[in-house]
Amino acid sequence: MVVEKLDATKAILNAILEGQQVIGAKLEAMDLRLARVEGHVGEMDKRLGRVEAHVAQNTEDLGDVLSSVKYLVHKAGEHERDIYVLKGKVGE
Repeated sequence: MVVEKLDATKAILNAILEGQQVIGAKLEAMDLRLARVEGHVGEMDKRLGRVEAHVAQNTEDLGDVLSSVKYLVHKAGEHERDIYVLKGKVGE
């Protein structure tokens, strides 16, 4: 009876050991996947930094364009007024 209990205990311990080996292998696989994910996140972070820099530059460029458009609209108004005045003088 003692031998049977020892055999049963041995079988249980072997099953536990095999289970731990399987769990260990799964943990190693998860570590590898996590490392890949971390690498991807790091690369995405770098890309995001470059995108933010481009957005900042484009925002600055758009501000310059807006200033130029406002200036040109103002000048066009002045030219229209000058043309109106000249036409009035020619018509006299």
